[in-house]
Amino acid sequence: MCGITAILEKSFRLKNGRDKEEFIKKSLDKIKHRGTSIYEYRIFDNGAIGANRLPIVDRENGQQPLLNEDNTIFAAQNGEIFNYKKLKKELEDKGHKFKTDSDTEVLAHLYEEYGEEMIYKLDSEMFAFVIYDIKKNNFFVARDPFGVKPLFYAKEGKTHYFGSELKQLAQFDFIKEIKIFPKGHYMRNGKLKEYYKLKYSNKIKNLDYAKTKLTELIVEAVKKRVDTDLPIAVLLSGGVDSSLVMEIATRFHKDVTAFILGIPGSSDYEASMRLCKDNKASRQNNFHILHPIFTPSLPDTQSQNFHRSLGYGSNFA
Repeated sequence: MCGITAILEKSFRLKNGRDKEEFIKKSLDKIKHRGTSIYEYRIFDNGAIGANRLPIVDRENGQQPLLNEDNTIFAAQNGEIFNYKKLKKELEDKGHKFKTDSDTEVLAHLYEEYGEEMIYKLDSEMFAFVIYDIKKNNFFVARDPFGVKPLFYAKEGKTHYFGSELKQLAQFDFIKEIKIFPKGHYMRNGKLKEYYKLKYSNKIKNLDYAKTKLTELIVEAVKKRVDTDLPIAVLLSGGVDSSLVMEIATRFHKDVTAFILGIPGSSDYEASMRLCKDNKASRQNNFHILHPIFTPSLPDTQSQNFHRSLGYGSNFA
């Protein structure tokens, strides 16, 4: 979970560099909980981009914003691009030079090569990113197809403001209206365009084919999400979905920990324990039983809700 912010202008040069820096710093200060590991920003003539980073990919060298080889395209991202290694190889074959192994740097090069068409090359359902091209004075902002990663924006005059959380923008009196950046859309120089719309398939005609295809899709979905050197955790409820995810995850990752909500006597609890005993996770002793306490701390609840821009009904991360 990272956090990004940006102030971008297409039509003319923002005059006061200190105002830009003040906006970026205050905006990032509001979301320190999103990525306390790294806190950086870049300021240029027509705006500024910043990020609080929680490092997952290239933890040592992936400080954002990241640039292309001639330092003319900036990129900052909250999320993960699952096929970034494949895209990086494709771009290297075209002559692009990389300084890191970060998927965010791939975004900068991808935009350099393909422009807004880059969005159709991404395999991911969890991203929100901002890209700025100094040479062409263009900005490109996008949010994932299902709205998993949050993004808000505002426009005052000819200036656009972006943030991962509502409160980043709401703290500024000069911003009068804040909008949710729509899922499955990108914005180029202030103009929104829908790039993804969920399509429903026709009625299944071949059950055997459907079973095989569903299995392939589920396995591939889990596999590409556990492609990391970091430990993986699964919240195991004893149901079909979480049990399936854990079983597949242990095929492709050596360090999977299962967390079980321990309510002794419940059928889900017993099923989870049986599954752990039969699974690689239990053979490595990598499972923990969580015993819930049903007297939540009010201050903690208030704090958590404060960091959820749309309350507990949202799935933003």
